[in-house]
Amino acid sequence: MNAKQILTQVYATLQANGFDAARQLRDYLLSGDPAFVSDVNGTRALIASVAREDLLAELLRGYLDA
Repeated sequence: MNAKQILTQVYATLQANGFDAARQLRDYLLSGDPAFVSDVNGTRALIASVAREDLLAELLRGYLDA
């Protein structure tokens, strides 16, 4: 899985389970602490499997391409 797929899957899983996915991902990206991501269906391990720099680069690419 690439960074975009992981971000999309983690976001969708958190949202589907009633969590504020944007807040959790923001806090994780700013702090580097995976404890900010609720561990639902392995989301914490999944998001931690990609370097934060790669996740940020993917978010920036998506924002600038929009």
